[in-house]
Amino acid sequence: MAGHLARQLHRRLVIVWLPEEAQTDIESTDADYRPLLMGQCDLHLSVPGAEAIKRFRRWLVLSEPYYGAGFEVIPADSAFGFDAPFSGTVAVRANTVGHLVLNAANVGWSQQSSSAAIVRAVADGTAAAGLVWGPDLALLDIDHNADFSAPAVLRWNLHAAFRKGNPLIEDVNRLIATPVFQANVARNLVKHGIPVRSPFESVHTPADLLGL
Repeated sequence: MAGHLARQLHRRLVIVWLPEEAQTDIESTDADYRPLLMGQCDLHLSVPGAEAIKRFRRWLVLSEPYYGAGFEVIPADSAFGFDAPFSGTVAVRANTVGHLVLNAANVGWSQQSSSAAIVRAVADGTAAAGLVWGPDLALLDIDHNADFSAPAVLRWNLHAAFRKGNPLIEDVNRLIATPVFQANVARNLVKHGIPVRSPFESVHTPADLLGL
């Protein structure tokens, strides 16, 4: 997606690897905004909503959303949903929002250490279904239940972040709204095995979490 934006904006794409900090929760982020704040780059992709840049709101702004990322249910034929009673056990990563939501909804859960462990728990019958962070499916080689609709508390829209006052945000917002860009996003998601989701109309807020 960064390459597509760079080509359309006639900008140079430079990929820089940054050290990843240890994450304690699915809501944690490994995003390092220092290059953006210091003017070393013009935009930063994959920002999961306003909460992710809350501490930088005096300096950063977000584009329109371009993708809806959230928790997904595996396997593809799983009957699990939050809109009806479920008697089985759902495998979920420990200390994530998904874990908290299952507990609050009184759904039986099997605590796992990783998304790969969730897949193994489903495969060996320890759990009837798994609740997995959607983008992780790119590495798991397993189909998700495309009919599952995650509640607002389990989904986030992804944006690009800019320094305040950077007019480039206007061009990016125009590109995001075009069918060509949307088709490019969908094509890359399918290529890497990530669920194709348009930006959600409603996503989680701190109030949602507090209301569990």
